[in-house]
Amino acid sequence: DESDYHACRRRDNEFHLKDVAPGGVILHSPFLSVIRVVLDVGFTTIGDLFPNADRVKDFTCPVYVIHGTDDEIVPFYHGESLFNLLPDSSKT
Repeated sequence: DESDYHACRRRDNEFHLKDVAPGGVILHSPFLSVIRVVLDVGFTTIGDLFPNADRVKDFTCPVYVIHGTDDEIVPFYHGESLFNLLPDSSKT
């Protein structure tokens, strides 16, 4: 259904704010948090608008992570770390 398609295209923070239950999520070159792309302090800082590292533990649907090892913007370990933080039932 077209509304499901558009719901699945929304950014993570919109999933967090809306009661949307997607059948699955694809994370393409994801980052742990906006601030950690610039300076990885190892934890979520106050004011970070995209604390993805804290949110992925709440996923209940299948999640597929795609991240290139030669990414020059978002380090590969961001995608790898997010995958490792997912609940086992969501890892695909």
